Amino acid sequence: MSIKRALLALSALLLAISLCACSGTKINYNGENGSYTDKKGNEYLRAPSAYEPVSYETDKPFGTLIAGIGEFTLYRIAGAEDGEWVTTADGDVLYKQGIKLPELQEFGTTHIYVCREGEKIHAFANIQKSAEIAEIIKAYTEGESIPYPNKMAEKSLRLRFASDAYPFLYYRLTYLEYASDVIVYTTDAEGKEIETNCGKYFIYNRDEGRCVPVGDVVHTYVE
Repeated sequence: MSIKRALLALSALLLAISLCACSGTKINYNGENGSYTDKKGNEYLRAPSAYEPVSYETDKPFGTLIAGIGEFTLYRIAGAEDGEWVTTADGDVLYKQGIKLPELQEFGTTHIYVCREGEKIHAFANIQKSAEIAEIIKAYTEGESIPYPNKMAEKSLRLRFASDAYPFLYYRLTYLEYASDVIVYTTDAEGKEIETNCGKYFIYNRDEGRCVPVGDVVHTYVE
């Protein structure tokens, strides 16, 4: 085969691959009502950013998310039912209408990975003791939220909760450590100022704006 014919054949192959990728499911975002719907009428919901895919299948795109003038490739989340959970390369998770999104206390956490953030996720600690996991989850779900501290955290890490029930997802929260105790000031019914020492260690959920004091369990893994 001549070089010219080889190049033509390669171009045809690349075009076919491109057309194949573009022929996948197209999900359109409607900014007026916030819906995500494909041409068959299947509706998808966008998960909060706390939900993160463990991995996704880059070799076979599921389709395209069309939002305004932007188009984003959608990938199947590895290990999930086909077409029920998909993600963009940036980790924006969509899930099919009718699926119940598990809350943290329903997630069935078996491990908590303590991670540094960078170009790649680096988990440097793995919390596996069930009592410690339960303590962390209870502190976050039942604790009283405070205003986000207005000083720089000494450490900002990610906690990735992993589950056998949802092996394809992480539930991700931010862990914050401060060099000194965070003091919160409130007033009682009579207008008297109340000073509350909330400690140095917190778990934060950006979507919910929830910042909760947590015990020192995580701290023992990052000392």
